[in-house]
Amino acid sequence: MKNLKLVIMALFVTLSFSSCSNDDDGGDSTSIVLTENETPVTIQTYVTTHFPSRIIDLATQTTTNGVVTYEILLSGNTNLVFSDSYDVLEISSMDQLPNSVIPQSILDYVAEHYPDNYITEWELEDDYQEVELDNDLELEFTLDGVFIRVDHDDDDDEILAIADIPSAITEYISTHFSSSTIIGAWMDNDDDETTYEINLDGDIELEFNSQFEIISIESDSQLPDSVIPQTILDYVAEYYPDNYITEWELEDNYQEVELDNDIELEFTLDGEFIRVDSDDDEDDDDVLALDEIPSAITDYISTHFPSNSVIAAWLDNEDDGVEYEIKLSGDIDLKFDSQFQVLKIESDTQLPDSVIPEAILAYVSENYPSNYITEWELDSNEQKVELDNDIELTFTLDGVFVSVDND
Repeated sequence: MKNLKLVIMALFVTLSFSSCSNDDDGGDSTSIVLTENETPVTIQTYVTTHFPSRIIDLATQTTTNGVVTYEILLSGNTNLVFSDSYDVLEISSMDQLPNSVIPQSILDYVAEHYPDNYITEWELEDDYQEVELDNDLELEFTLDGVFIRVDHDDDDDEILAIADIPSAITEYISTHFSSSTIIGAWMDNDDDETTYEINLDGDIELEFNSQFEIISIESDSQLPDSVIPQTILDYVAEYYPDNYITEWELEDNYQEVELDNDIELEFTLDGEFIRVDSDDDEDDDDVLALDEIPSAITDYISTHFPSNSVIAAWLDNEDDGVEYEIKLSGDIDLKFDSQFQVLKIESDTQLPDSVIPEAILAYVSENYPSNYITEWELDSNEQKVELDNDIELTFTLDGVFVSVDND
């Protein structure tokens, strides 16, 4: 949103005469300062109705390429712009705008999603409305007050008319979201990469790449099964039967979904589960290519898990040092420290004997002959194993039994 304060204050020197200039587009722009009697009554009534404690410090009439607007500067650094038919087009202030000048649906949205903030600017565009909050966040809404999106100033966005949306995208929408309507569309040119953002009613957001392939879907409700790969649907149905998918995103070398309980799950491009993505370490994880995995780790894997392949690897920068996380086929997870020493092994099936200290194997064989080890973990002063019956056993670093946890 543009702030009119500087523009209006620049006109302040023309209190008793008019001025002519060329606008940014090369057209003529003429501004004249209005007296109180010359200020349209409709505008004065609007001011006294919605800003009863403010007075008009300056009123100007500007004509640009034949289009007339009225710019009003009120006491308290509040700026108003009106059309030639005296409809308000823009309101900006350093303080909170009165509720009476903001559509109720927008007030309700801000109160629900930004309860600690308030509206300082409102602007009416040709086919949408925009407000700015006191935290400089800009929100776009339809003319009916339906939320569209957050407007990022650093984006190079071009608003698309419905007729300008590529047919491959509209066909995708009609196939998978047949009961939804498009309320906003943009073509974004960011970092030499073109993407298309589509907002549907029901608070559904879609993003497509330059080839019109879907790369992101977000919603507050359940996504249709038709937009999610079947292997991912099967995994969620098996392990999270009481939840559903609300978001899906395609990254360069994996897919990610978010459930209605805010859990994020990562999968390979083929739909094989990788891991649960924890938000607290999301920004500190570097995805590793296979040839970037340290040789000491690949040697460990080939020695103890020769029939399993690496499907994903990460370098995690934790508060207490660097760790490597490895995901193997067969749903096996490994964790190594910065010295490439294994710290943790998890599996749904029996771990190979070669990764478990002999003393621990002997204890489990003697005391739990009908069970086997599915997890092993090394802490600073102890080792832990979990059996297939969910019993957890704690041992010293030398493999001496310490305690059992049956929870």
